[in-house]
Amino acid sequence: MAPLAKINPVLPVSHQFDHFSDDFREKFSCFEFRSADHVEGWAGDALVHTGLSLTMPDFASQIDFDNLRKAPVRRFSFDVGPCFREVETVDTRYVGVGEKLSVDQVLSIAKTNLESVREKFPANCELAFENLNYYPTGAYDGVCDAEFCNRACSELDLKMVLDVAHARVTAANLGYKFSVFLNQLDLNNVNEVHLSRPEINNDKLSMDRHEQPDDEEFSWLKVILDRIGNARSKPVDVVIEYYRDIDGIMASYERLQKEFCQQ
Repeated sequence: MAPLAKINPVLPVSHQFDHFSDDFREKFSCFEFRSADHVEGWAGDALVHTGLSLTMPDFASQIDFDNLRKAPVRRFSFDVGPCFREVETVDTRYVGVGEKLSVDQVLSIAKTNLESVREKFPANCELAFENLNYYPTGAYDGVCDAEFCNRACSELDLKMVLDVAHARVTAANLGYKFSVFLNQLDLNNVNEVHLSRPEINNDKLSMDRHEQPDDEEFSWLKVILDRIGNARSKPVDVVIEYYRDIDGIMASYERLQKEFCQQ
């Protein structure tokens, strides 16, 4: 097997962050924040990953561009979708409000909203979107599969944050194998990977649970990094999205370091 793509382990700044020891935090050179508000005064390498959507009317007003320009934010990521301008959240899942948008309309609205603010981001800040996970509420139709991800990257000039759990949930809930999703996805667009364990069910709805990644998740990460290859000059940022307990988080990052950083 050819060498895998190099990775850069990234620690999310979550509610657990202050509970980590200084020694553990010092193992990381990059941290991921959930909002531009949180990077004020930050001097190190930073990613900002939000739950904002380019289809929402208030996308621009939700971003603190002043803080973004004051911090070394290397990547800012968001959603493209769901397929409604407005949604309600029911049992952690989006339900559309008002008129449903076609995929073409989603991308057109996203492009208009993005172009109106693109120049407000720091010059060296990469813009990326994260794939949504598909649930059969109507709000996710057409905006979760690999084909849509490829179109969004191409038509909006974005890179991609590949959330493996989201993609696995999408594949399971649409009735096909995750390997099909990966085969259809242009991994050249992927500069960041989010890793956690979803609840995959063959006979009922699969769910994104943000559980601690196990052997299957790390095996899929290996497949992804193998397909990306090692020709890139920059590593792939990898964030473990498990937040429940300190020991589990540390153990997951230790495994990540051991299996993928000591090639």
